[in-house]
Amino acid sequence: MTTTQSYPQKFDYVIVGAGTAGAALAARLTEDPNITVGLVEAGEHVTDMMSIFVPGMARMAHGDKRVDWSFYTVPQTHAHDRKIFEPRGKLVGGSSALNYMAWGRASRAEYDVCLSCMEVENRIPPTEDSAKVYHTSGYTPALHGQVGPIKSSFAHWYNDLHVPFLESVANLGVPISPDTGNGSNYGAFTGAFTVDPETSTRSFSATGYYAPNADRKNLCSSASLTQRA
Repeated sequence: MTTTQSYPQKFDYVIVGAGTAGAALAARLTEDPNITVGLVEAGEHVTDMMSIFVPGMARMAHGDKRVDWSFYTVPQTHAHDRKIFEPRGKLVGGSSALNYMAWGRASRAEYDVCLSCMEVENRIPPTEDSAKVYHTSGYTPALHGQVGPIKSSFAHWYNDLHVPFLESVANLGVPISPDTGNGSNYGAFTGAFTVDPETSTRSFSATGYYAPNADRKNLCSSASLTQRA
């Protein structure tokens, strides 16, 4: 990573926001050593905050002005004019550092609407590149990433009501999906989470895309807040 004192005068690309997408885009672009990327982020690169890295403490980072923009909506007419709190990440990794780590794909129908000119089979590989999924029984490995930087896994522990709940909804005629990555996420299923099973910590854009590539000479990053560029 080039420091602010030695920034080049020009970049091939300037990415504003080292969040969920920004950090990933910077990492992918700088795979080409001939491309220079400037990455601007208002927040810091946090590496040791328990409320970020310990999955069970995720909610504790919400409202922390060091890492959360702490936005509120305008008054909502159908919610008694309440302003709804909307936490958004103010750090490298963005809101992928503050979310509840649920991991999944949209349905085949949703991808068809967004990209009607392509077949769903052609849309899956980019998401495969992004993750390494530690799958469980019923999952089809070919539909999921095996080498990506974002780790996705299943919980080591489940509430005693987990299985009875699935059995109950099945008795009501709700389908149970063993693998929601197959293009159909209709029904009930056991969700995966972006948790590294080897460390039991959050896996997100900063750990997967930014940190491993921060020392690239063609990647220049700056933690600063500006109003106009």
